[in-house]
Amino acid sequence: MKKTLIIFNHPNFENSVFNRALLERAKKQENVLVRHLDAIYGSDTKGFDIQKEQELLVEYERIIFQFPIHWFSTPAMLKAYQDMVFSYGFAFGQSGDKLVDKEFKAVLTIGSTQEAYQAGGWNDKSINEILSPLQTTARFCGMIYTRAFTIYSTTAKQFDQQEIEELSNKYELMLQDQDWCEGLIKYKR
Repeated sequence: MKKTLIIFNHPNFENSVFNRALLERAKKQENVLVRHLDAIYGSDTKGFDIQKEQELLVEYERIIFQFPIHWFSTPAMLKAYQDMVFSYGFAFGQSGDKLVDKEFKAVLTIGSTQEAYQAGGWNDKSINEILSPLQTTARFCGMIYTRAFTIYSTTAKQFDQQEIEELSNKYELMLQDQDWCEGLIKYKR
């Protein structure tokens, strides 16, 4: 299995059902490291150990940003992580090639239904449109953007334990899959 680094942020993790289940499953996987930003850095958006975070990004073949959609974007700590860690000379610019050819995936939980995230839906934007800043970031840094792993309706409906287990199993299989890019266009710079 390819080495996978999960950068996780959830501003309300203590009440999370799905992200908690997914992280528990991920932590049991060989070659997967979870960096729970809130647990490591609290809410200090300027407190990152940039050298440590960059060393980990270099070490791993796959990078996942895992988060609940928060106002149609990443939560604050994850955005700050991008701003601080994906720096000039590391992720882009002169000699900024440390992320080139790494596979990148967003893993998201969304409170609304899938139907809300399409043209004409409640939000009038598809999830791909919402994620376009991450797609562009990955491409700009030379990473290979892969299709997001998305769980909808996390607050819109009640899931029973069996449904949570099934989605966690699907997540585990995705982590173990050797080819995230099969059949997809690979975005590269």
